[in-house]
Amino acid sequence: MLLALPRWWRRWVAALLQAALQAVDPSPTASPPELPLPPPCDADDADDADAALAAETGGAYGYGGRLAALRRREFSRLTGSAYCDHAGATLPSEALLGDVCAALQRAVLGNPHSGGGESERAAEAAAAATLAWLKAPPGRYTVVFTANATAALRLLGEAFPWEAGSRFRRG
Repeated sequence: MLLALPRWWRRWVAALLQAALQAVDPSPTASPPELPLPPPCDADDADDADAALAAETGGAYGYGGRLAALRRREFSRLTGSAYCDHAGATLPSEALLGDVCAALQRAVLGNPHSGGGESERAAEAAAAATLAWLKAPPGRYTVVFTANATAALRLLGEAFPWEAGSRFRRG
């Protein structure tokens, strides 16, 4: 389903994409792109935007009120605010926090590389579940856990066979 996004949001995203493309494939004379600032965001704006999108889509936006119910149930700490930094760190839901806290109370988890124990078994189980979910054969693929996306991209960049004529493929 396509969401009808406000015009200001579409313009901002288009400007970000243009800046990203210039950064990836700059012309020899181009100056570094200037990234646009995001539009201001507050709770009233978010509520107004939700109402407008619901009206524009005949109630399809928000999945018939289920999205608002999920926000009230799982993200009640956001009442009166709009969280706009999902690229930096998406907030965990109440259910996830409860599950993680319960698991941490039952297990002794430390560095899985210290050898053996629950930590190593948990890491191996997570890797196996990831491979199964991706339908990737374990003998052919390996899951590598990193601290974040930046660390993962750094590993990929360092492992790429850089040589004359080598290229990344875009698209």
